[in-house]
Amino acid sequence: MPARNLRTASWLATLLSAVLPASLAAQTTTPLTTELPRESLRLNVDLVLVPTTVADPYGRMVSGLNVGHFRVFEDGVEQEVLKVHEEDRPISVAIVYDVSGSMRQMVDAAREAALEFMRSAGPQDSFTMVAFSTTAALITDVHTTEDDLRDKLLTTSAKGRTAMLDGIYLALAKLRNAPTDRRAILVVTDGLENNSRYSFKDVDRALKEAEVQVYGMGYDGEGLLRRFAESSGGRIFGLGDARDTSTKIWTELRNQYVLAYRPSNGKADGLWRKIKVRLRTPKGMPPLQIYAKSGYYAPKR
Repeated sequence: MPARNLRTASWLATLLSAVLPASLAAQTTTPLTTELPRESLRLNVDLVLVPTTVADPYGRMVSGLNVGHFRVFEDGVEQEVLKVHEEDRPISVAIVYDVSGSMRQMVDAAREAALEFMRSAGPQDSFTMVAFSTTAALITDVHTTEDDLRDKLLTTSAKGRTAMLDGIYLALAKLRNAPTDRRAILVVTDGLENNSRYSFKDVDRALKEAEVQVYGMGYDGEGLLRRFAESSGGRIFGLGDARDTSTKIWTELRNQYVLAYRPSNGKADGLWRKIKVRLRTPKGMPPLQIYAKSGYYAPKR
């Protein structure tokens, strides 16, 4: 659909009705193996990259750490960390926005959270947006201005059932063509799920195969979204102060370490390898918290 048509508020109001057009519903049910080819943490044939966030007890990012401060275990076996560098490059973010009926009391705060997140971005960051209620639909796959996005969001009303898993899956598909190789998903939702065509296992596998971190705003309990965030190295926040929360997420994304190691298990068997990152805390510092991906799928030949 031409970009100029995406900019009309009347089109968006129709798009975000409780039951979306059949063509969009079909878009969310494309076979997983077709929509999302396998990706992993592997940089090349034998090097594994692990994006890692380190925070102090107050949630502040800790910088200045080096190879000697990190320990990486793969399936319980310690690996040699070859290199550590701090990451601060442009990021492509998919905002997955909940407009289902369960969001009626939160829709204004959720709208402001999405806008505040965009305001906090850097000039080279890019966005795509997916909305979901009974089904999931792409709102825009180009970097929009704040005014353009506000026009779209102001026409939304919360109704219908909740297809959160389909929304995350569609966002993953769109991030395949992102202009940067650093990618993240922000899900603005109350965390409910009751109408997706894709299962938890489908989306969990897709997320684990992609270099995409998941963050959540608006939801601060247990459930599917928290499991996705923890597995990918992201985090979950309540709506609270949207500006403060947005700043925290962007700060994390811009102050990550990337650990590189060559796995001692060189088998190309396509199996899941668990990763655990531990820290040798520098002398004089309080206990630190680590957020990192939980593993990767080995290549299969």
